[in-house]
Formats: sequence, C-alpha cells, structure tokens
Amino acid sequence: MQKRNSKNDLFIKRNKESKQDSRKSIQRIIIRILISIFAGSILALTIRQFLIYPIRMENNFMAPEWKTGKLVFITPIFRKENLLIGDTVLSRSPLDPQRVFISRIAAKAGDKFEIKDKDTLRNGNPIRLNAGKVLFTDTRVFPSSFSKRDNTGEIYVKEGTFFLLSDNRDESLDSRELGLIPESNIIGKIIF
Repeated sequence: MQKRNSKNDLFIKRNKESKQDSRKSIQRIIIRILISIFAGSILALTIRQFLIYPIRMENNFMAPEWKTGKLVFITPIFRKENLLIGDTVLSRSPLDPQRVFISRIAAKAGDKFEIKDKDTLRNGNPIRLNAGKVLFTDTRVFPSSFSKRDNTGEIYVKEGTFFLLSDNRDESLDSRELGLIPESNIIGKIIF
C-alpha cells in the first residue's frame, strides 16, 4: 500500500511541476510577445517619422497619375544635388511656409527653362516630365497670351534653386506662380 501511495505522491508531484513549467513557459511566451510588439511599434514609429511617411493627395495638381485621395510615400532622406529632372518632390511654398505642394523638377541650377504654348523646353530642348501624361483641359477664360502660365519666356535657374511644375498644369500651383523654389524648401522626395 505504501508503494502505491509513494507512486501516487510522485505522480502528483510531477503533475504539479509540469503545471508550473507550463505556466512559466506561457509567461515567457507572453513576455516575448509583449517585447516584440513594443519593439515593433518603436521601429514602425521611427521609420514613419524619419525614413518614410505617407501623405494623401489633397488636390488634383498631379493628375492624372496621382488624383485626389491617392496615398504616396515620401522620404526626407535624400541628397538635393542628386535630384533629377522629372523627380517628384514635396516642397514648402516660398510665399507661405505652412503650405506644401507636390510637383516635378523641371529645371535645376544652371538650366534655362521656358514654356512655349504649353510645351516645356529645358536648355532649348523639349522635355516630357511625366511620360506624356500631362492633363490639359484648356478651360481658360483668357487666351494664353494673357497669362505667363503657358508662355513663361526664358527663365535662368539660379544656383540653389529649382523650377517645379505640376502635371495638371491648368489647375495647379507651381513655379509659374511661386517663382524659383529654393533648395531649402524641398522637404521630401516621393519614392512611390
């Protein structure tokens, strides 16, 4: 009988130890999950704050490629001297630093830029900034000779500045109204 009790006691003891081990394992798993969630959140916030952040298009300035409501991703980490003609950037308005706009680089420092009857010329050569997707609705009330929007005359782009154009040129705000945009006003590059 005593042998049976000792086997029973041993079984109960092992069962208790097994339950304690199970509880400790579950606690370790929960702690690991919580640490992973915390670390992942910190990493995600860091990436969103400093590497890539989303912005929703608030207007049709870049239509038809990016219409109102489209989500684009911007990085503040780029070298301004490495920006290329046609790159899409987020810039602060030189007239109102609280206002930002998205547009393409049409000309860089040292370039001569001109718009002649809506055709864009860089250093005397025609350029297409967005693979021919420019939306021209031609809804003007006044003839193109009345405004500098479609005929700018030759503009020399000074050192430390860019000439920026939006894709939807009949409805947008860009360097035609704001003038040359200083490098310091370009705050991000659209990556996708």
